[in-house]
Amino acid sequence: VLKAEGVPPALPLTAAPPAGPAGRAFLSKLGFSPADGRWRRAPSPQENALTVVHAFWRTHLPAGGFAIDATAGNGHDTALLCRLVGPAGRVLALDIQRRAVDATNARLAAAGLARIGRAVLDSHANLARWAAPGVADAVVFNLGYLPGASHNLFTVPQVSVPALDTALGLLRPG
Repeated sequence: VLKAEGVPPALPLTAAPPAGPAGRAFLSKLGFSPADGRWRRAPSPQENALTVVHAFWRTHLPAGGFAIDATAGNGHDTALLCRLVGPAGRVLALDIQRRAVDATNARLAAAGLARIGRAVLDSHANLARWAAPGVADAVVFNLGYLPGASHNLFTVPQVSVPALDTALGLLRPG
């Protein structure tokens, strides 16, 4: 899953064979075990804000649900939301940049997810035009600028803070 989402895997850790029983006990306590003449420890998942948020979505977004990605970007989050809601669900993504909308729709089409989700050219300031109050299972924002694009165009508090307030009203109770 992490590879599909563009997160590089963690590398295994290796150590030289320990000199004596105390060294072996120490490395064992840290999760190392002998392999191929070295001591290795399997990589642990890299945890950052994105992996924590994605784990939250996996836990709380129901199959068949409706999610809104208020900042489509390059479509990575939109695609994950589509996978999570599955074929019976729907995902709507918005972005103010044509490049982002096109990239997101292309990513969804390439992954076979275009029947579940789509991106539209619009600002998250207009969320209320796209969904009725109380119908969304999730509304997600990844604020900033479009990765790989100009940093001169980015989200601003004057637009995003009222959009976050609107998003709260779109969420399904519970």
